[in-house]
Amino acid sequence: MTSWITALLLSAGIAEASSDTWELDPKRSELSLHVYKAGLFSGFLHDHLFVPQSWKVTVHFDPSHHESFHVDVVIAASSLRDMEPKLSAEDRAKVDQQVISADVLDATRFPEIVFSAQRLVVKAQHGDELEGTADGKLSLHGVTRSLQVPVRAWDRGSEQVVLGKVSFKQSDFGIAPLHKAGGSVAVEDQVLVDFALRLRALNQK
Repeated sequence: MTSWITALLLSAGIAEASSDTWELDPKRSELSLHVYKAGLFSGFLHDHLFVPQSWKVTVHFDPSHHESFHVDVVIAASSLRDMEPKLSAEDRAKVDQQVISADVLDATRFPEIVFSAQRLVVKAQHGDELEGTADGKLSLHGVTRSLQVPVRAWDRGSEQVVLGKVSFKQSDFGIAPLHKAGGSVAVEDQVLVDFALRLRALNQK
């Protein structure tokens, strides 16, 4: 993903926004959830890289009026797929089923993972580039907690480019990290989320 992001940033030009409502272009955007191995036998295990197959992002934002801001990120919990290339297809299928089961996300009871923010704290702004924090709440597994997401954004007129990453603990949302064989087989509590988004003006095709 690094080369893709680099090309994306190099192509970003200075332009004036034509709309304050933006939606995700899923074909040119990426979001990943990283869950890392732990435990005594971690050297024989693999990390996990979950990618949603069904998700959407809507942003209301006027670059000249930062107080006018609202973002909603909605992920279908059952659409998460482990894309870790070192896993076999059979192992990936097993992990996918385990993640959406009642033991982890319980996707039947809690079908959506939602991040919603109504405050953007701007740290710096230079020309078309903005750096700040989206101050909001994450709803996961029936639990809602505050979450601050650092972001960098580039205004390209009819398109916004947004990059960021944030981490949180599974246990804060009532999810017990995998822990088997007395801890010999386990995953870390911390989950890292990173994303590279292209947002298009709502009236753009």
